[in-house]
Amino acid sequence: MWTPDKAVHFSDLDLVQRSLEGEALAVQALQSEYTPFLRNLLFKHRATETEVEDLLAGLWADCLVGSSDRPPLFERYHGGSPLHSWLAAVTVNRWISVKRREAVHSRAVQFSLSQGPVLSMECAAEAQLDTELMATVEQAVRQALASCEAEEMVLLQLVHLHQLTRRELADLLGLHESGLSRRLKATEKKIAEATLAAVREVDPLLELTWKDFLLLCESTSLFRS
Repeated sequence: MWTPDKAVHFSDLDLVQRSLEGEALAVQALQSEYTPFLRNLLFKHRATETEVEDLLAGLWADCLVGSSDRPPLFERYHGGSPLHSWLAAVTVNRWISVKRREAVHSRAVQFSLSQGPVLSMECAAEAQLDTELMATVEQAVRQALASCEAEEMVLLQLVHLHQLTRRELADLLGLHESGLSRRLKATEKKIAEATLAAVREVDPLLELTWKDFLLLCESTSLFRS
């Protein structure tokens, strides 16, 4: 018989699959393992206790059960990344959507006080949040990469796309490995700063760190597949 203390012997993917099949102990094991981690993540983003409870309740329901028009989110998890990273990406995406939706609602209410009811405008704006969020991410990355010099782009592609080690690349180019590492780090820092600046320019409501942005990119890719 499978018991919670045996959960450590199962992979994240196995636990997810068992949870989707309705095994209560697998669900318990997942929630016990990851709920504290996700709570701390949301608290770091200045969520209140009530906001944390509401968001996580909805998250677990959508992951395990889904809704009438959407299958469980866990059906999208195939073990390609650690489950804690996958859940963090989905959680950050939802938190950002919540805060943007609140901002849209606030603006709509303020406008309605001076111009009359605009409920249709507010609903339409909310319906576009996810699409706009993905467009903001894509535009920010494009602007940041466009700010790089050709040589910088080549170095990044050789390391991140073609998987050359820094030592291999340094030998290939006749450079010192330490100097190459500093150059790559400076380029990556420049891209991070340019990306976040582009995000703020497109949408001032998004106050993101670079780690938040990477999680956001991961979460938007989940829902494009």
